[in-house]
Amino acid sequence: MEAIKAEHDKKTQDIILQAIGKQKTDVKISMKCETCHKKVKVPKSHKTQDWDHNHGGTAVKSLNKCVNCHQDSKWIREIPKEDIISLLKMGTKKVKYIPNITVVKDQSRINKFCSACHSKRPPGHLDSDQWLTAHSKHAKTNAAKAQCFVCHDREKPVPNSTGIKAPTDVYCQYCHRTGFKSDKK
Repeated sequence: MEAIKAEHDKKTQDIILQAIGKQKTDVKISMKCETCHKKVKVPKSHKTQDWDHNHGGTAVKSLNKCVNCHQDSKWIREIPKEDIISLLKMGTKKVKYIPNITVVKDQSRINKFCSACHSKRPPGHLDSDQWLTAHSKHAKTNAAKAQCFVCHDREKPVPNSTGIKAPTDVYCQYCHRTGFKSDKK
């Protein structure tokens, strides 16, 4: 039984790879790992109880590893007519990542995998009226504020701007119109 299943999986993968190599028109295929890889291991770091709310530090340290699996192009991708050799060569250039919260913030905003969750109110934000009067203790340092700026902008976004937009439309200066106590004038 196991041998039959293994043979079926191999044939399925062969069909997918052959189809990509012989395509005559543009197609959409799932780029989920399981399309070609039958077994994918979830990293140990993801197996903690509160991973979904406390992964930012890991993202700052190892963004390149995060994006290796969680980039938009690996989920659903438009594939123009091309051969299998050019597909296999895509993305082979390695770029050295130096930990940087700004890079992580920008990536979390443009990456659909990240922004899907970052646009929703986290459990720690309580109701709006409670959060409004209680959030200052969470933004006392620049490092703490940097965490806020993953989902929020400091200033009102400029209409028709080409800059990377925050996943939420809440921004600091909406309420803090005269600035902040820590701002130097």
